[in-house]
Amino acid sequence: MSNILTSPQDPKYRSVRARNDLLQRRLTSKPGGVAAMHAVGFNTIRTPAEGGTTGVATDGQLRPDEEYYQMEASAELWPVLLRSKTVIQAALNDCRSRQPPPPPAAAAGAAAADLWRMQLSPAQEAAHPHACLLA
Repeated sequence: MSNILTSPQDPKYRSVRARNDLLQRRLTSKPGGVAAMHAVGFNTIRTPAEGGTTGVATDGQLRPDEEYYQMEASAELWPVLLRSKTVIQAALNDCRSRQPPPPPAAAAGAAAADLWRMQLSPAQEAAHPHACLLA
């Protein structure tokens, strides 16, 4: 979102592949993740196959026959984007203030890291107002 706010006319910041691993891990695989993308102004599109046309503007940046989340440059979406960034940042800050201390160093081994992850019980995670942000 920060990149879009910094360079709103740059199409490379207004499109992201739906199959992007980081996006799936952090957002779209979570309950409400895709709805959150739509709420901040992204639309789900599928680019045409090689040589095909569907009316989707790809600006030459998008791969053919792929699903993307794309945000159109629009003056109407600007206030939505600004409010969304503020709300998301507040939720992240709230989550960070409620989280247990950071995990032990990787050198301490996988068992220690697993133990750290288990500090929050499933009931505690479910009761947390922003449980989906903790993963």
